[in-house]
Amino acid sequence: MDEPTRHDSTAVVEIIGQGLERVASICQKRGVSMPSKAIIFGDNTVRELKNQYCFDYMMNIIGKRKMRLFGAFFLRKSHTHDRIDQLWGVLARRISNCDSILHAEDTINIIKEELSRPGVRAWLGSTTELHVQKLDACRDWKSMWKTQGVSLKGGLLEDVSANHVFLFLQRKGWLGKATYKLYTSLRPEQIDQI
Repeated sequence: MDEPTRHDSTAVVEIIGQGLERVASICQKRGVSMPSKAIIFGDNTVRELKNQYCFDYMMNIIGKRKMRLFGAFFLRKSHTHDRIDQLWGVLARRISNCDSILHAEDTINIIKEELSRPGVRAWLGSTTELHVQKLDACRDWKSMWKTQGVSLKGGLLEDVSANHVFLFLQRKGWLGKATYKLYTSLRPEQIDQI
């Protein structure tokens, strides 16, 4: 992203949306159906993913029946020792050690090169589809929810327990009116039991 691009929930929703569009394209090329579940992992911060706007996006995807389950899992305190943070550290170190970055494309090429190294590739998975691109602009997702009448109330505003898992899913037998069930205390291995 360019420096002036805000690193807030609008950017996160844009990245998730473009990611889902890419998954749909890959599924179409492979002749398989789009997955019915999406789980996003993120930092435990309201600035980016843990907020009403990202949850509104997830509810919208469920309400339009694009997915049966959409969830957000938030990393707990001390997660900086987690493998994903270590990968970001590897990429940041590689970029900072480069002598000649003149354009955004140079940074993209460095990231692609680093992600294709055998050790990193083995960690990510040899069949994992990788895509690196620069986000040039974000749609105004915050304003979009106002016109659709989508909102989320309570929960984070009234809950002091700092939930780390939020799952939005279709209820069986729902017709017309979109209703959601919100789970806030599940572990990742319990998702398939829902």
